Amino acid sequence: MSQRKPRTNTAPDTNAAFNASPALTLANQELQGASQSYQSIYDAAFLWLRGSIEYADLYDGVDEMNDQVQQQRNLVPLKPGVLAATSNAWMNSLNALSKFRDDYLSRDPGLIAANQRLQTAQASRKALIDRFNAEISTDPQLKRLLDAAADEKSNLAGAAKEMNTANESRATSESAIAQLQTAIANERATLAAAQRDVASLGASADSSSYNVTLAQAELDRLCNAYALAQSDSQRAAGELRRTIEVADSDHAHREGRGPLRRSSSARWAARVVPPAARPAGDRGQRQSTGPHRDRAQRPR
Repeated sequence: MSQRKPRTNTAPDTNAAFNASPALTLANQELQGASQSYQSIYDAAFLWLRGSIEYADLYDGVDEMNDQVQQQRNLVPLKPGVLAATSNAWMNSLNALSKFRDDYLSRDPGLIAANQRLQTAQASRKALIDRFNAEISTDPQLKRLLDAAADEKSNLAGAAKEMNTANESRATSESAIAQLQTAIANERATLAAAQRDVASLGASADSSSYNVTLAQAELDRLCNAYALAQSDSQRAAGELRRTIEVADSDHAHREGRGPLRRSSSARWAARVVPPAARPAGDRGQRQSTGPHRDRAQRPR
């Protein structure tokens, strides 16, 4: 592997020596003094000009035209023709004010001398720098150093570009990681919510199952009550039918149209209870309802 030869810093040393040279130092000081002198004389001349009657009249005209333009812009409805004419008059007043100022300052003796000094200082400094650059450009060793410096600058620019690309890639990766972390957090939150929903639904299912069991038991009770009520209704209907039949038979017997019919309960009592133990009213009823008593009990 070849070793690189150490480079001398001739170009930077030469530039530093030139910048610190007495000639360039005097040129810079003269340029700075001429610039400050010109600005000071310009400010004084312009201040005196602003106090003149002519400048005040022109400035008042500009201010008045500006007010007219604003009034035209605020009109409803807007009049484009009048607004354009007023705007042109305002621009003309501004141009007149600028021309008056430039004409006066261009004729001021002190400002003319200060401007000439400033231009001379600028030209002297530029000529000094141009002569230095011309002498530097004819030095072959310095040219090689400048070319090497340009190459290094290009390499640094390439490295900086690669670094910027790497930083952008890293920023993109960090952004993707942050988005992925956010998505994972959201999914975890969704999973936790789903687990809570499952637990809540399980509790609701248990409660619903218990309610269904209670409802089934209540339904069975109601069905049994309905069956019992239906049986009682059928038995009552049978008893009512037999009672009606006995009543109809008794009525027919009283009318002499048929034998007396007795209810099933009365027949059962007649079979079970002996005649001697029967109530007197029952025996009297039997006697009063016998076949020989029918005529006496018949209604007339």
